[in-house]
Amino acid sequence: GTTFNDGAGVVVVKRRDLAEADGDQIYAIIKGYAVNNDGDQKASFTAPSINGQVNVYDAALGHAGIDPQSVGFIETHGTATPLGDPIEVQALRRSYGKSGRTEKTCALGSVKSNIGHTIHAAGIASLIKATLSVQSNAIPPTLFFETPNPKLGLEQTPFFINNTTIPWPGPSPRRAAVSSLGVGGTNAHVLIEQYLPNANASPAPVAVAAENDKVYSILLSAKSEKSLERQIENYCQFFQKAGGSLRLRDAAYTTAVGRKHFAFRAAAHGESCQDILAQLKDKKRLVRGRGHGAPSSKIGFLFSGQGAQRVNMGRWLYDNEADFQQLFDRGCEIVLAKEGVDIRQAVFAGNEMSRDGLDVNQTKIAQPAMFLLEYGLARYFIAKGCSPDFFIGHSIGEFAAAALAGVFDFEDAVALVARRGALMQTMPSGQMLAVQASVDAVREFLGDQVDLAAMNAPNLVVLSGSTQHIQSVSQQLETRAVASTILRTSHAFHSRMMEPMVQEFEDAVANVPRGHLNIPIYSTKTGKRLSREEAHSPAYWSLQLRSPVLFSEAVTAVASEHADHSIAYVEIGPGSTLTTLVARHQQKETMVIAALPGGGVNNQAQLEISECLVKLWVEGYPIQWQRIFSSGRRSEEHTSELQSR
Repeated sequence: GTTFNDGAGVVVVKRRDLAEADGDQIYAIIKGYAVNNDGDQKASFTAPSINGQVNVYDAALGHAGIDPQSVGFIETHGTATPLGDPIEVQALRRSYGKSGRTEKTCALGSVKSNIGHTIHAAGIASLIKATLSVQSNAIPPTLFFETPNPKLGLEQTPFFINNTTIPWPGPSPRRAAVSSLGVGGTNAHVLIEQYLPNANASPAPVAVAAENDKVYSILLSAKSEKSLERQIENYCQFFQKAGGSLRLRDAAYTTAVGRKHFAFRAAAHGESCQDILAQLKDKKRLVRGRGHGAPSSKIGFLFSGQGAQRVNMGRWLYDNEADFQQLFDRGCEIVLAKEGVDIRQAVFAGNEMSRDGLDVNQTKIAQPAMFLLEYGLARYFIAKGCSPDFFIGHSIGEFAAAALAGVFDFEDAVALVARRGALMQTMPSGQMLAVQASVDAVREFLGDQVDLAAMNAPNLVVLSGSTQHIQSVSQQLETRAVASTILRTSHAFHSRMMEPMVQEFEDAVANVPRGHLNIPIYSTKTGKRLSREEAHSPAYWSLQLRSPVLFSEAVTAVASEHADHSIAYVEIGPGSTLTTLVARHQQKETMVIAALPGGGVNNQAQLEISECLVKLWVEGYPIQWQRIFSSGRRSEEHTSELQSR
């Protein structure tokens, strides 16, 4: 008979795609369900109805769209009464055993033999039991069962009752059903299925394999400085107490995704709990800031120009991030097919790849290599939750901006950049001179032989021309005590010496489609926001290689358009050339960060990327941390204690 009890149960039901995107622990999938009421078919208010139960089973199976024979376990209502149980088994036989099969492939059970009838919580208790059974590949026993009631007629069904724990009897994926048949004639039936992480999944185009991550951040925030200090102490004690039993990934997830973030902020990041603990103890090592709120924040990606390239740039990403490697290799194959050179032999020289006489500083190598690194690094940052509001590209860097913004697709952009670099390399040699002066101060040197190649910052310009004339200008500036530096370039870029290739490159651009400009670009050709017409114009992209790079004017235009916003510039490239240039503008409410100040040549790259994201977060710039945890499962150990802190 029935033993009544009190109980409560809680489950979280969430849409599958959202749960996967948030990295939730998924125990099972609800495939289908149905609810009905027996109505006037019942003999009395408390008496069950066979037809009502059959109808709810059939409706749930139809909703789930599965074969009844694929269900290996049914958690029944199972009250152990002489009237109720035979009716329930008979109804189940009509739905699940209608084929007449009698081989024992489906176990029947009832949690009521374990904990009694928990009244309103009986259905949720059964759902939890069945879910854990599906997840763990084991069906727990129906306690105290010895022999079945003969009125059940189990010998004529595919059902059996187990009194010991058994492995799943049915096929894969594991499927179970749960029945809850209420007094008053309301019947509910649910079909659940084993969760298979990648079954029928369509991964996001920029998804990152989070399980590859070794560096994680612990994010702390509070409503006051005093509260933040107290929280730092609490976390320090927690990490000391946890010792080696804590998974850093789990703690990072809790602080990043499971917390509301307040204005006073601090963060630690590292490869181990010991790294985090050391920073929490030595508070000076924490990254600190005051969040100002997402609505007033803008993030801009800066794409470095030629000259920033170096051997093995991006090597860590190439070796450790499958998406980056696949993208980089695909681009290299395009360059090889179009221009006959494998740029990997130059970029990754000194390791397993031979150089074969190729040099990363050759224009035909440097330009496509810089594009591929910047495009892949930008996608990596976006996948990490750092979404840009605008782009600025310095010379060749503007092509990475255009491809990411949607003007060119990836394949066309790679081919164009490779053609641009190859054509430039065929132009007459020349030199470029960086001068610590304003345009007005060097205007007398501009003429038939020397051009203004760039305005990089206040009182910092670049001149370009033949070797003879640039050397002459350098000597004259030296006599006037004006600082200048001959740049390490083989050609006079952004000068009249590039004019012979302008038309040929314009024709190349004209032969590829141009798409929508989805993210604002501040042009370093015009110094203003790029218009849709300019983005689609082949002439714009051909003259862009001849005209001076107005980087300083583009930065000024950003500040003018976003005067009411805090702006963070993130240099997407190897080194910190552009962040240094932006810093010289001394704009208020501005921060500058290099994504890969070390060029990404070794494992230090992951710490640099992590530090970049942390610095943005502590200052209130929006980082979508849940993207970092979009793949992989987290252990539940320590979760409750972390959530109490």
